[in-house]
Amino acid sequence: MRNVCFWNVDARIKLLLAKLLPPGSVRLIDVSPGPAFFVEMERTRIFQRRISFRAADYWARLDHFVAKYQGGAPAGLRVDGRKVAVIPNGVPAPPPVEHHAPALPPGADPRLVIGTACRIMPGKRIDFLIDMMAELNASLPGATLIIVGGIDPRHTDYWPLLLERLHSKQVTNIHFAGPQSDVTPFLRLFKIFVMLADQPGCPNASLEAMALGLPVIANSAGGTAEQIRHGVNGFLVSGDDPKEMARHVRHLLVNKAIHRRFSAAARTTAAKDFTMDLMTRRYRQLLAGPARAVPVARAKRHSKSPVVNKR
Repeated sequence: MRNVCFWNVDARIKLLLAKLLPPGSVRLIDVSPGPAFFVEMERTRIFQRRISFRAADYWARLDHFVAKYQGGAPAGLRVDGRKVAVIPNGVPAPPPVEHHAPALPPGADPRLVIGTACRIMPGKRIDFLIDMMAELNASLPGATLIIVGGIDPRHTDYWPLLLERLHSKQVTNIHFAGPQSDVTPFLRLFKIFVMLADQPGCPNASLEAMALGLPVIANSAGGTAEQIRHGVNGFLVSGDDPKEMARHVRHLLVNKAIHRRFSAAARTTAAKDFTMDLMTRRYRQLLAGPARAVPVARAKRHSKSPVVNKR
């Protein structure tokens, strides 16, 4: 075994393996999902004391840290720049058009369908999208928002809050399609893709939408800001003002020429900068790289370090 790659692994397991596997034995590569991982690592402080291995020791032990976007490394982290690689996600080319597209909700105007795809949880800001639709309904009646995705089992209490908000805002033109094994048929129904997230990495949902030529309107956070060029292939919003997003959605829905231009630019961005081939080539290059040279004696001393608290 040459490499151990952490991909969405519990922070405690990462800490233990980094302590037990001495430098020079195997290369440890951490592919970060984004800011959420740094929060998770911060929450393991008690565990770090128990095993006498700090987060700083973990970062020092890593051979490579893979960020999904520029600036995706932990804030204030002192890491050798040669250890950090930026590898954005890639998406495959869109599949051929399906013969059986999902049916639109009753009464939906196919020219005014917008959508998103995400788990239903607080971090995806569905409550904001409800407020945005309330604003859009005042200026462009007839639009429909389709949300593809299931309720996250860790946040089942969020769903009743959404139903209450829908009722209080008198929004009836949001359709929840539930979890789907293939989101592509739904993306083909959309004219615009909307997305909000508190701690995004390099979101695949927006890339899949762009690959199909959908302009994306999202908040400027994480790697989203590197996918969307404001005023070119979509719009970046603050995420604080539903009126702001509603205004951009209406602008693209009523201006067909501008929508066509944004659509072409979105497809070009995905096909040029976020291809599956480009992503896999970067990972192959990283995994094929040489292991760090570490004296054997040092590795042996490290390997005998106990896991229990030295206190």
